[in-house]
Amino acid sequence: MISAKRYVLAVHVLLIGWAISPFLFAQTTWNSVLQAATKEGRVTLYTSLQPPVIRRLVADFQKAYPGIQVEASRASGQLLLAKIDMERQTHADGCDVIISSELGWLEARAAEKALFQPTGPAAATWPAKYLIAGVVVIGALEPLVIAYNSNAVQTEVKSYTDLLKPEFRGAKMGMTDINSSTTLLAFYDWLEKTSGSEFMQKLSAQRPRVYPGTVAPTQAVASGEIIASVVSNPSAIFALVEQGAPIKYAVPKPARGFSYGVAALRWSKRPNAAQVFVDYLMSKRGQQQWNGKGESASPLSGIEGSLDASSISSAYNPKDYPPEVVKTLTDKWNKQFRN
Repeated sequence: MISAKRYVLAVHVLLIGWAISPFLFAQTTWNSVLQAATKEGRVTLYTSLQPPVIRRLVADFQKAYPGIQVEASRASGQLLLAKIDMERQTHADGCDVIISSELGWLEARAAEKALFQPTGPAAATWPAKYLIAGVVVIGALEPLVIAYNSNAVQTEVKSYTDLLKPEFRGAKMGMTDINSSTTLLAFYDWLEKTSGSEFMQKLSAQRPRVYPGTVAPTQAVASGEIIASVVSNPSAIFALVEQGAPIKYAVPKPARGFSYGVAALRWSKRPNAAQVFVDYLMSKRGQQQWNGKGESASPLSGIEGSLDASSISSAYNPKDYPPEVVKTLTDKWNKQFRN
């Protein structure tokens, strides 16, 4: 007969085993993913991130995982999504991981159960607030700012109404095309609602130039082609400042921002490498590379150099912009700024 002491010891061993076994199982499973990812050998990223941020992430990931190469492709929101949709329909090889501010598209794919749930080590401590439907990771929050040429503009720009001054009239100011992104459509809708019903008409009367994406007008500000841009990103501006360009930016009050969603596609040709890359982006190391330069905010605490995520109002509900609303707002914007 087993003694009471041995019985208690046996129970303790069993309890410890039950407590540890899920961790061991998870670790074993993740090790299998890592091994399979190395065999796949590469991961293809499609993103609308700014080029300097892409370069940082790609270079550091390949240091962390030298057996997995990254191929990155950049395009503006709707062009990126159209390419991915076509690849999915034709079963073509292409995107494995997407980083995009088009949260409506990502939420729709989540509803179809077409995205992998993050299961790597970094997922265990990721804030639930920044995980949509359990599969879309909010990897960064970035404010939308006004960019202006510090040589050409003598008075500091502080607000959107400053752009209505005569010095910005006559193709001296740039705007980003609303047709490139639902995120921008939501921004312009917000801008009209917060600045007054006549603001967009007055802005249109300034005859701004329309550019695709936010990089082109920001570069145009730096070169002096225009002297201000209604919409820009700190990540696009910082790289130009480092090169000595005469460009500054203003964070208006109130200000609006946006979130970058990250997801691994279930129809990926390299599903394991895709999951490893997403886990890297969620890790402190990946977040430090992404958000540690002061251009954007990390959902994780303790990321040195990150902006404060709580200070960036980036929430827009994709459900507020169904196709009929998008069409109405797009037609209205095109009439104001393209005619």
